[in-house]
Parts: sequence; C-alpha cells; structure tokens
Amino acid sequence: MTIVLAVTRAFRNSLVGNLLGNAVSLQVRGVDYLAVGLMVVLAGLSLADVVYLNVAERGDEIAVLSAVGWRPGQLRALFGAEALLVAAAGSVAGAAAGLGVVAGLTPLSPTIELAAAGAALIGIVVAGLVMLVPLSQISRRLPALQFAAAE
Repeated sequence: MTIVLAVTRAFRNSLVGNLLGNAVSLQVRGVDYLAVGLMVVLAGLSLADVVYLNVAERGDEIAVLSAVGWRPGQLRALFGAEALLVAAAGSVAGAAAGLGVVAGLTPLSPTIELAAAGAALIGIVVAGLVMLVPLSQISRRLPALQFAAAE
C-alpha cells in the first residue's frame, strides 16, 4: 500500500526509474488499488482470526478474571489493546518496508513519507474495525460454564 500510495501521490501515477535507464517503469492503475484493497481485507480477516483464536484459547483466563471482578468491557479493552499493538506493529513494519523500497528508487519526500504514514494508519484502522466481532465473544464466556467445560 505504501508503494502504491507513494507512486500515486508523489509521482502522479507514474514512476520511471533510473536503475536500468527508462526500462524500469511503474504505472498505478485501478487494478493495483483493487489488489491493495484485497490484501488489506485479507490481512484484516487474518487479524480477526488471530483475535478470535486468542479469545477462545484463553477462555480459562477470561473466566478467572471475570470471577475476580473484571467486567466484560475491561476484558474487551485488554484483548483489544493487545490486538491493536499487534496490528500497529505489523502496519508500521509494512509501511517501513514499503518506504525502504521507494527510497531505493528515488529520494524520499514529505509526500512519500505521508503516504507511508497513511498506509500504516489505514492498516491500524482496519484492524480496529475487524477485531470488534471476535472481541464481542468475550461477554459470552461465563465463568461457571468455562470451568465446567474445562473438567
């Protein structure tokens, strides 16, 4: 996403590199945006799956915390913060990698850096939205039912 946004914003949808003269060129088209969108959706679904498995596998911990007085909202905030940290780490690493690729082709500019920051922010926002569904499962894990299932 960083590369596509950088080419769109800084180079007006077309990048001609000097690596091999004018033989290396990149032009951003609608299908590129579709591919990036699909990758963002798949990454979001992967994160939702990880959060769901995390909640399911840590059911005993959720039950204990609930039994000692943690409310479902506090549990959702705890698991949500953990998921957002994972999403932020992945988004920032991906944006930095894209920024590194673009830096290898051309000198960086504030516009390119803004595109990288925007790509990272989009990743974090998408992650925040997709994890709402698996986090809603926390309130369904009652301590008595969880401990009975563990026996």
